Amino acid sequence: MPTASNYVLEALQASCRLHLTAVEHYAGIAAHLRALGYSLGVFYRDQSDKEASHLRLLMDRLEYLGVAPSLDHKLPTWPRHDYAGILTANLLLETAAAALEGLNISVCRDAGDEQSALVFVELLAGSEASVIQTEAIQTLVDEIGLEEYLATYRLADESVYGDVKRSRQLYGRREAGA
Repeated sequence: MPTASNYVLEALQASCRLHLTAVEHYAGIAAHLRALGYSLGVFYRDQSDKEASHLRLLMDRLEYLGVAPSLDHKLPTWPRHDYAGILTANLLLETAAAALEGLNISVCRDAGDEQSALVFVELLAGSEASVIQTEAIQTLVDEIGLEEYLATYRLADESVYGDVKRSRQLYGRREAGA
C-alpha cells in the first residue's frame, strides 16, 4: 500500500472537508433559488454536482493511500433571500478553496507526492474559474441591477413552486416509471 506524509494526508483531508461544505453550500442555494422561482437553481445544482465530483476525487486519493476520508466539516452559511449576499458567500468559499488548493500543491510537491499535487492542480483550476465567473456575475449585477439580473432567471410558470415533477424536469431527473 502506498504511503504519504502526514502533511499530504492533512492537505487531502482539509480539502475533503472544504468540498463537503461546498457540496452542501451549492445544493442549499439551488433548492432555495428554485423554491423562489428562479431557474438559477439548476446552475447551482450543477455547481453542487461538480463539487461532489471533486470530493470523490479527494476521497479516492485518500482511500488509495489507505486513509479514511474525514467527513467532519464546517456547515455552510449563506444569506437567504439575498442574492448579492449569496454571490459574496460563493466568492468567499471559492477564494478560500483556491488558496487552500494552491497551498496544498506546494505541500504535496515539497513532500515528493506529485500524484496528490496533480489532484490539487485540477481542483485549483476549477476554483479559479469559479472565482472569475462569480466576479463576472457581480460586475454584471452592478451594471444592470440585481432586479434586472434576477428577472432574466425568473421561471415563467409560477405554479411550479414545490412541484416535484417540474423540479425533476429542471434538474434532469426522471420520475420512476417515466
